[in-house]
Amino acid sequence: MQLQSRIRYDSEYAALSARRPAAAHAHYFPGNRNNLTHTDPVERYAYWWHRRVHFRHTAVSPHDHDYYEVVLVCSGRATHVLESGEYPIQSGSVLVIPPRVCHAYEDLDHLFIINLYYITEWLADDLKTLWQEPGLVHLFLAQALFQHGAFTAVPRFHLAPEELSMCLQELREIREERERPNPSALLIKAALLKTLVRMSAAYMREAPTLAHASFRPEVWLALDEVETCIASSTPFNVAAMARRSGISPEHLVRLFKAATGHSLMGYYQRRRVQYGTRMLLRPDVSITDIAHHLGYCDSSHFSRIFARYHGLTPSAYRSMLLTHDGVLSDADPTMPPLTTQQEEASHDMPCR
Repeated sequence: MQLQSRIRYDSEYAALSARRPAAAHAHYFPGNRNNLTHTDPVERYAYWWHRRVHFRHTAVSPHDHDYYEVVLVCSGRATHVLESGEYPIQSGSVLVIPPRVCHAYEDLDHLFIINLYYITEWLADDLKTLWQEPGLVHLFLAQALFQHGAFTAVPRFHLAPEELSMCLQELREIREERERPNPSALLIKAALLKTLVRMSAAYMREAPTLAHASFRPEVWLALDEVETCIASSTPFNVAAMARRSGISPEHLVRLFKAATGHSLMGYYQRRRVQYGTRMLLRPDVSITDIAHHLGYCDSSHFSRIFARYHGLTPSAYRSMLLTHDGVLSDADPTMPPLTTQQEEASHDMPCR
């Protein structure tokens, strides 16, 4: 199936910012109706989430994102459309949409979903620890780390009712903390990680052989060494790494490329930029200090490498995430605007 993306959503649409690096936004598609009612418990719950309600829509146009989108279906049903085919979703379904993967929805039937977003570099701060949780990196970070085709699929799995309830509780924590004048990024990350760990466990239960990245010991050692070198501001040396692995540098590079899709130095450079991206979320750290910490000769060198990966300079990236305060926009380019009657009906709905 050929899908043509009509729009690409960015971090501003997802309401991601330096102060609010993760978000949980709800969307409700009540079907062929003009307004909300006061009796439907799903509608009341959706409104409490300050969600977007899309009246009289039976489909969502093809689109993609600059970031991961984790879709949790709370109730209702629909058909999720990918280039690989069409897949039914219902209450408890979870979809993990990697960046730049085009998808759409059809046959919307009272669909209530919560979309979970996060800044990848912020989540991958302590990658060594995240690797210890089976399935988590594979599901929620691998596409941003590697180029191997195995990491670009869209995982689909199902949460049991009690797992769905626990995940919703953590997502409420994220939403409520984001609404505070001075939100705690640590609390947001704690709630996000608890959600992702529970989802990883559900995925492992359904597809245990798919949730593990089957790397050879030499590749695991190289991945670990890259993290150690960047964190300690120590240069990464492929030859020294190969000697510790007991193989030649050429063999190590071939193994790493086959496993991840990246050359070893290419992956090291990518992780350095990702570390720098995460450090840019802190306004108290200068770009020059970030460059020196990461081992670049000066800030100009760091800026050139950063722009190669992100398409903008470190200062422009920082300005974008510091200026935008993580406030959710009401505009949705895939949906026609509400009529005046629909908008008034939405505002009349009690919040709690």
